[in-house]
Amino acid sequence: MKTLKKYFELKTQIKELTAELKEIDGDVFEQVSDEENNKLETDFCRFQIVYRPKWEYTEGTTEKIKLVQDKIKIMKKQEEIDGSAIKISDGGQLRMTDRK
Repeated sequence: MKTLKKYFELKTQIKELTAELKEIDGDVFEQVSDEENNKLETDFCRFQIVYRPKWEYTEGTTEKIKLVQDKIKIMKKQEEIDGSAIKISDGGQLRMTDRK
């Protein structure tokens, strides 16, 4: 029971810290972007903004991507049904729900 309580407390802290981090993320980004070459060195770490391109594709390409993804899902399901796909695990996941 002690381990379960500790797990719950840690997960709760992570959730709270993630929210707190999200709140200040924009301020930190702005502070670093004001620096030369988008880099900021402190005595405890180095911050740097790295840009990566994002793409938006035409409707035709987007539709084709969706069709291919749907076809792949169907092919996977068919292999699961006919037995040619090999199950390597049931992939259990722990789910925790706050009782508050």
